[in-house]
Amino acid sequence: MLDPEGLARESVPGRGKPLVRLVARGPGHSTYRVMRDGQFYAMRLPLSPSAPVTADTLASWDVRVFSAVAAAQLGPAICHADPASGILVTKWVRGRTWTAASAKNSAQTTRIALLVRRIQALDVPPPRRAMRPDGWIHHYRAIGAELPASVGRSDWPGRAERHLAALAALPSYADVLCHSDLHRLNLVDGVAGLTILDWEYAHYSDPYWDLAGWLSANDLSEPDHRLLLEAYLGRAPCTEHVQRLRLLVWLFDYVCLLWSATHAHLQADAATARRTRILTARLGAAN
Repeated sequence: MLDPEGLARESVPGRGKPLVRLVARGPGHSTYRVMRDGQFYAMRLPLSPSAPVTADTLASWDVRVFSAVAAAQLGPAICHADPASGILVTKWVRGRTWTAASAKNSAQTTRIALLVRRIQALDVPPPRRAMRPDGWIHHYRAIGAELPASVGRSDWPGRAERHLAALAALPSYADVLCHSDLHRLNLVDGVAGLTILDWEYAHYSDPYWDLAGWLSANDLSEPDHRLLLEAYLGRAPCTEHVQRLRLLVWLFDYVCLLWSATHAHLQADAATARRTRILTARLGAAN
């Protein structure tokens, strides 16, 4: 068993007794708020302390991503990073979290488009984690194959393959850095602007992936899709741009549904059940 207080004493700056409180638990990590010597920090610990880590694993990738985003003032400053153990300590970011209503505000939509542009301008040193939509789908399908029940309708895997084929037929773009979990609860709006938290799923992929993720996670409508795309492009989108985003929104929804099924199997909760219902209804209604 991990000892969060003991690890905080070893990893968090300061000399006083650390006060540790669990604030979030994901599929691979737990995040704690730590106060020590009057300062606040976020300490991320792996759920499993036994997995071996080498220089080429995702733990090392996480540190390189966090270093790049901190240098660009897009993410919290790193205080301690140990790829061998998977422990990461950053400054606690102060500010407000957007409400569901503020995430739908047109001015905020424009800010998100510019934020995505800033993420994509970052250059994380190789080796890089790369994952296309088909990679996420195959990853969660492999996990789902071990679960007791299938996810969604029986024709959805076939629909996913058709969406992937249609996406592959469109003009290709160079992969860029994507946060891949861009929703309002991972944003802090403070005096320095928007800070993005939780880069656990960051990877290189399609430039529209984070746009699709923002639209999916915040359940935004078709007019919001076009507004976000126009703000991102800086001009009116053509048919190909609209089609690309539409395909990726469906694929992002499908990946999230597969993830929700995996998460519900490991840790059932009301929020995941509600999200599953929303995604199921939207995927079923989409063409």
